[in-house]
Amino acid sequence: MLYLSPLLSSSLSLLAVGTIYFISPIREKINITIRNIVLRRRTMYQKLLEDTVEAVHTILDLDGLLEFVVKQISAALGATKICVFLLDRETKDENGEYIYRLATYYGFDSLKTTVFKQYKIIKWLKQHKEPLLLDIAYHTFDTSDYKELTESLHLFGAIIIIPIIYKDELIGIITLDQKKTDGTIFDLEDINILKTLANELAIAIENSRMYKELNAAYLQITRALSLALESKDSYLIGHSDNVTKYAVLLAKKLNLSEREIYILAQAGMLHDLGKITIHDYILNKPGKLTEKEWEEVKQHPIKGAKILEPLPFLDEVRKVILYHHEHYDGTGYPEGLKGEQIPLLARILTLADSIDAMLSERPYKDRAMTVEEMIQEIIAQKGKHFDPVLVDKFLEIIKEYPDLFMRNIKH
Repeated sequence: MLYLSPLLSSSLSLLAVGTIYFISPIREKINITIRNIVLRRRTMYQKLLEDTVEAVHTILDLDGLLEFVVKQISAALGATKICVFLLDRETKDENGEYIYRLATYYGFDSLKTTVFKQYKIIKWLKQHKEPLLLDIAYHTFDTSDYKELTESLHLFGAIIIIPIIYKDELIGIITLDQKKTDGTIFDLEDINILKTLANELAIAIENSRMYKELNAAYLQITRALSLALESKDSYLIGHSDNVTKYAVLLAKKLNLSEREIYILAQAGMLHDLGKITIHDYILNKPGKLTEKEWEEVKQHPIKGAKILEPLPFLDEVRKVILYHHEHYDGTGYPEGLKGEQIPLLARILTLADSIDAMLSERPYKDRAMTVEEMIQEIIAQKGKHFDPVLVDKFLEIIKEYPDLFMRNIKH
């Protein structure tokens, strides 16, 4: 047994106590720091998920949503390079399989390819439905395949590959570089967060696809309703097409968004839908209408809006239709709105509708106006029936596209 003198033994005891005394606060500070880092990280991840879920339910435009999510991933996780590929159900590769086309990317100046062609990885993702890391791929694929994969994936800076799965179908792929902006690599918690984000994206992607299909079906219905109305009133043949064309030209002149132009185009095609409820003899009556007949005609914006009421995704279109006979000076119908109380899209449609009516034959007038007469009339109605700014813009359009208005045919 080693003999220690009482003095040495006491000194060692004091040293041990002193070490514990000085080290314990440092250890506690380190523990607190680690806990704070973990807490901040989890808070950041929670916010990332909350923001993404909110975006999925509020951003209808898929491209805009993907750009938002990619930027969120970069900001929250520190990802340096990200690509998102989506299933293209309209294009097949040489093997007869649908391709995965680049939808958005981050951290690249440009990309040489826009299609994810790593078929063995696609097959693996379809089978396992789990994220694939290159170190997993090293143990999963043959050496020659692994070398080929790494070379091709470097085009996308891809070390981590996250599948986007909806009802067991691979509908998209997210690729990320392994290193973060701070030089660290993604860990298991990061991967789990990315999986959760991919699940949310899957819902948004599928919603977008169904929304497009719904819009396509709606366009067909819109056209059918317009044709049905035209068959009821021969004077309206081609009217909806012309009104839509003029309205869209004016909207583009005003630099309105694609969404606003889309709403306006649909409203243009359906603005006279309510006339389906009006008696044929009134619609085709030559000469002046009686007061009672005129009151019935004035109901068509309300009735048209009422027909579309059960379709909530057409709410914005319905409002444009409801107010397309309001006048800038407040003398219009159905509510007598004035100036900017009238929605902008409705003001545009009012002008477009009136211009086509002026240039067309109608049973209530002797002849259609000439282009020169139409120009004089809309100038005379600036600030009265029509928004003066819109009139000025439309006069510019007439100068740019004079041939578009050179017609005096019955429709």
